Amino acid sequence: MGDNPNPSASWTRLAAQAVKPALQLLAQPQNLAQLPRLFTEGLGPVRRLFIQAHNQREITRLILGGEQVNFVSSFARSGNTWTRNLLADALLQAQGIETNTDLPVPFQQVVPDFYCDMIARRKASLPIPGILVKTHDVFEQLRARVCGQASPMAELRDAAFRNCKLVYLFRRPEDVLVSYYHLQRKVKYIKRAQFSIDEFCRSHLPHWMDNLSGYVRAHEAGYQVFFVSYEAMLREPAVTLSDILRWL
Repeated sequence: MGDNPNPSASWTRLAAQAVKPALQLLAQPQNLAQLPRLFTEGLGPVRRLFIQAHNQREITRLILGGEQVNFVSSFARSGNTWTRNLLADALLQAQGIETNTDLPVPFQQVVPDFYCDMIARRKASLPIPGILVKTHDVFEQLRARVCGQASPMAELRDAAFRNCKLVYLFRRPEDVLVSYYHLQRKVKYIKRAQFSIDEFCRSHLPHWMDNLSGYVRAHEAGYQVFFVSYEAMLREPAVTLSDILRWL
């Protein structure tokens, strides 16, 4: 499915399958609050909702079907995109594919973004250590996407989810939050006068803490989490990338 020669037909079919779950996702209060963005961003947010609904369904299907699904998780601005590029480059080279700065296979097809890239359209013919997916979800949200509400089926899904491996990237909060602030300033639907950099960092520090602490608790509860420091990646990228690949 990942190498479909007719991407237009594939998108139409996958979008149709995602209509019901996308509407359910849209009906959640936190998403309804984002509807004003339609007037400034067009249909982009709606398309992303359909992609997320499809991916949520696809991940659950793959995990319950016995596929190895692994996640590259982090708070925003913690090196996730850089890590995905490095992983894609290394995995392509491992298959004898020559790479350079512009990868012959887009890194999004090797490690798709849960929010933006259809997982079913990944480069499925590329043998890699499990299906890799990028996410910024807190652990509890990621688990809920896969396992759903408490039920006998949720227990079955949780047992399957425990087989997933999670690479968690973390970065010093002062660097993360300043970087995130400047990214948010570029987003046109946010009114820039609403916050200063100090106010922004103070208000988002609890979110950074919740994101990290959720994966720490998951590790303590027996889920397979491998912690990677952004600063270590900067100092020794080859060593750190090798550690990630060996663990996967």
